[in-house]
Amino acid sequence: MLEKAMLLGLGALTMTKETLEKSVDELVKKGEVSQDEAKEMFREMWAKGQQERENLTKVIKEQVDKAMKAFGGGVSKEEFDAIVARLEALEARLAAQEGKTQQHKE
Repeated sequence: MLEKAMLLGLGALTMTKETLEKSVDELVKKGEVSQDEAKEMFREMWAKGQQERENLTKVIKEQVDKAMKAFGGGVSKEEFDAIVARLEALEARLAAQEGKTQQHKE
């Protein structure tokens, strides 16, 4: 049973909830696990799949950030947001200066 749970757990990363339920139900139908074991197996595999998805997303983001920086020009989202905020502040100051200049010309 442990081997079957491990094999199903590996696939839990890519399984939908419905697919995982069907896989566990199939083990119950074949008499390989009890209904209670199936419920626990489902909960464990679903939780593991969710955690693995989160871990994978984190690793991918880190690798993309590293690759972007390695190619010279990549910035993190936080750095990008800070640059945008500075640009908007500079645009506002420039617009205010232009407004003052226009008033002096009139």
